[in-house]
Amino acid sequence: NEDLQSTNEELATINQELQNKTQELSITNDDLENVLNNLGYPVLVVNNELTILRYNLTAATIFHIAPGTAVLRLSQLHRPHGIEDFTLQVEQSIGERRPVELAVASGGSHFSLRINPYGGPRAAGAGAVIVMVDTTAYCEAQLQVRQSEEKLLAIMNHSTALLSVKDVSGRYVFVNRAFESFFDVPSVEVLGRTAHQALPEDLAQQFWEKDTDVLRQQGPLETEDLVVKAGEERCLLSVRFPLRGEDGLIYATCTQATDVTERKRNEQALMLAARVFEKAGEGIMVTDAHQVILTVNEAFSVITGYPADEVIGRKPDILASEGSGQGWGEEVQRALVRSGSWQGEVVNHRRNGEAYPCWCTVSSVTNAQGETTHHVCLFSDISALQKSQARNEYLATHDAMTGLPNRSLFIDRLTVAIANAERGHQRLAVLFADLDNFKVINDTLGHDVGDQVIRAVADRMRECLRVGDTVSRFGGDEFILLLHVSSEEDIRQIANRVAGLLSESIEVDGREIFTSSSIGISVYPNDGLDPTTLIKNADVAMYLAKEQGKNNHQFFCEELRRTAQERWEIETGLHRAFMEEQLFLEYQPQYSLADGALIGAEALIRWRHPSWGVVPPQRFIPVAENCGLSDRVAEFVMGQAFERLRDWRHGNAVPCRLAVNLSPRQFQRSSFQAFLRRLMSVYQPESQTLTLEFTESFLMEDVEHTRLLLHELKAIGIRLSLDDFGTGYSSLKLLKRLPIDEIKIDRSFVEEVETVADSQSIVSTILAMAKSLSIDVVAEGIETPAQLEFLRRHECRYGQGFLFSRPLGLDRFVQLMQESPQQH
Repeated sequence: NEDLQSTNEELATINQELQNKTQELSITNDDLENVLNNLGYPVLVVNNELTILRYNLTAATIFHIAPGTAVLRLSQLHRPHGIEDFTLQVEQSIGERRPVELAVASGGSHFSLRINPYGGPRAAGAGAVIVMVDTTAYCEAQLQVRQSEEKLLAIMNHSTALLSVKDVSGRYVFVNRAFESFFDVPSVEVLGRTAHQALPEDLAQQFWEKDTDVLRQQGPLETEDLVVKAGEERCLLSVRFPLRGEDGLIYATCTQATDVTERKRNEQALMLAARVFEKAGEGIMVTDAHQVILTVNEAFSVITGYPADEVIGRKPDILASEGSGQGWGEEVQRALVRSGSWQGEVVNHRRNGEAYPCWCTVSSVTNAQGETTHHVCLFSDISALQKSQARNEYLATHDAMTGLPNRSLFIDRLTVAIANAERGHQRLAVLFADLDNFKVINDTLGHDVGDQVIRAVADRMRECLRVGDTVSRFGGDEFILLLHVSSEEDIRQIANRVAGLLSESIEVDGREIFTSSSIGISVYPNDGLDPTTLIKNADVAMYLAKEQGKNNHQFFCEELRRTAQERWEIETGLHRAFMEEQLFLEYQPQYSLADGALIGAEALIRWRHPSWGVVPPQRFIPVAENCGLSDRVAEFVMGQAFERLRDWRHGNAVPCRLAVNLSPRQFQRSSFQAFLRRLMSVYQPESQTLTLEFTESFLMEDVEHTRLLLHELKAIGIRLSLDDFGTGYSSLKLLKRLPIDEIKIDRSFVEEVETVADSQSIVSTILAMAKSLSIDVVAEGIETPAQLEFLRRHECRYGQGFLFSRPLGLDRFVQLMQESPQQH
């Protein structure tokens, strides 16, 4: 019994403990139930057979679990619309002992379905706790973040600025489309790379240095980056700044760059326009659409005398003599309405009341809708221009030095006078006056003195005029008069008066100067019916007066007409001769008088006219000099001479001299000197094979200039010969100063050495003088053995003339060269 009692007591104790545990478990279960029911989200607990063991009130509500339901399998659970069966996922989670999380949605709400296994796999007590958390707010927040990011990305990609982000190691983590387009590189080739890996080295280095500055100073940096794109320098205005994390540490740098190249150009253009506006020489005035002055430039104030603050806010008619306040005049306003612009000459008034002419242009400025918003007026003071034009108009018809009518005005007046004379059956006379020896005055006393002489002559010419007569300076020292006359005696009286006045002394700077005139006269209608003919015939008569000893007057006559006609025909023929290659050279052989060896030749120009035959040079050379063709003749002769020297050198002939005679005029022309040097450079003849002959008169005109010129010619290998020696005024002193290689004794002395003692003395003296100066001598015109013997006896070295040979054509002279012994 005691054992039984003891056992009962133990059982009672155990039972009490069991009751206590049961009570504790009930309390714990109640606590758990309270906890679960107070959770704001559904909780399901299932066993390994997927039977729902426990659920809270929220789960009962969502899954429609009826109160008192004893056994309910998970697959039988009523799921809200939109939530798929998740039985399989629960089974996998329990079996694999792996938590599973599913995102589900229902009724516009988002949930996170989390399955957490407990216990061993498939063992008793194994199962899973299923929790469904409402993540709608989180998802909506994520969506907003994603949408914000997409918007930001779209904004960044549509931005015209170049945007890029680099991490602290310098690798790109973002670039926008503008960056890709500007540098012509896709983002896939940039992201994850440094600038040195993705961009040209010069750009990369520039960007790296500036990114480093941002990291160093830990703040924003604004710079202008100059980069080259497609060969063109572009300017980027860049702002670099650091990006910081929540901890305040820099994790990246961002660069925003704007291509401001065009803006810079526009700014420069605007600055230039502003400078132009202010510094323009023309006055500029800008008004609004109602013609109220808004601004003016500096030139406006300079021209008008009005400072800007006095005219701004007023109307443009302030520049008129009496401002009406009506703005532009009616004519201008009509033009602005019709075409948007007007220009013309107006008379404005300065601030001090002075009137001045100005050229004005007014233009309308319109907006995009075509509405007038402003007017711009540009104007310039043309007072000086009008004075200049008046002066130019005067100079166009008058001689600047003397104030006399010029050639143009004289011809106009002569044309009118001829028309009147024809109607009234009247006579006219044209007097062409040329000053005698005026060139000597100019050359010896200077051009200033010459100009004063011309002015004095013009004043005296005016004294000869009667009412209706005209005197004109035709050019240089030529004057021409138009006279209304009734008889030849009237003409003679006026001509004598002109000649008398011009022969009187003229005092210039205390120096008394004497001059005279040669006057040619033509009469209308006898000597011509038009200005050109009358002037030409008077000119022809003037040349006759020159030939008659100067200081006289001559009337035009038929004989002069024939002479003038012949000169005209020769002049016309010469022009054609150049075109049709009618000019040619003949060669007068030159010999050594001691042994008869051929030493060279003198080149002589000839003209083979198709109708006249061979024209001698003495007939056409004077005409060429008078009509301005002498330079072309000289250039032709020189060109032919250089070609002959080249041909003979290439033909392996013994070097042969070739002499060419030039007039002083050719020597003095700088253009001819340049032409001669060009020929020497191109043809490069052997030294001393070309001889240039010139007369003594050339030496006397400007000795120092001539000396320098001759030394220059000598230096480039040209021989120099003084032609017709003995007929001029050369002195021994002058010859010693000049680099003369030879002198030529004039044929007039050679002809008389047999019979005239004076000629014998002159020739022997010339030869002795030349020998003392080591100058060669060439005797011209040797025609007899006696002349040759005299010259040999007096040791004349060279000679030419008909005794040896007449001038030869080229082929014959070349043959002579080949047949004759030669001396260098």
